[in-house]
Amino acid sequence: MLDFDLDCFTTPSDADPTTIVPWPIDLIREHVMPRGSEAFWESVLSKCVALTFAREPYHCGGLIATGRLFELAAQVVFCELLKADLP
Repeated sequence: MLDFDLDCFTTPSDADPTTIVPWPIDLIREHVMPRGSEAFWESVLSKCVALTFAREPYHCGGLIATGRLFELAAQVVFCELLKADLP
């Protein structure tokens, strides 16, 4: 099983640690698919039988912020990594 947690793609604000800063798509892409990770993902995905994607709005800045972040992360995970359509 492959599990993604959306709060992995956030950072606490330097100015206010209670404020969550969502990552831009380029940083998400770099984190999920770093250079040279193709063999790793090929091995993982060939064994994967299920995928979960936890949105965790209370850890990602609320419902609206979570929705926006999910759109970016889903683009990377589903379209770029899995070569599939968006859910």
